[in-house]
Amino acid sequence: VCDERRYGLGIFTILIFLASSGLGYGSGYVVNFADIVPAYSGVIFGIANTLASIAGLIGNLVAGAVIKKPVLEQWRKLYVMFGIVYLIGGVVYIVYGSAVPRKWAKFQAVNNDAKLEENTKVEEVPPTTAKI
Repeated sequence: VCDERRYGLGIFTILIFLASSGLGYGSGYVVNFADIVPAYSGVIFGIANTLASIAGLIGNLVAGAVIKKPVLEQWRKLYVMFGIVYLIGGVVYIVYGSAVPRKWAKFQAVNNDAKLEENTKVEEVPPTTAKI
């Protein structure tokens, strides 16, 4: 049962969480794969996201171990623990994170000889070999 006096605090906490998670995902973790490994960003993101989803499973197990009775003090311990985990992860990312592209993960150069000049007529363009 939620105390009516704490509704404002709960809404404020959710607002701060959503704002900070939006900053973290939109400007760091999610888009960084496209910067570091542009040719393989989808595959690498899929692997990283799969590994990161394990935290959802572990978080539920930890919550079940920590919270014996659903009282505010036990929930507070859990939120502090998860907050520390997020803080440590953020600090590690800030210290060791990078957006320098890896040489092995760049796109291969395409056929530069096939570049057309601006005044090339449509009839002079060679046919493509792509099958539809």
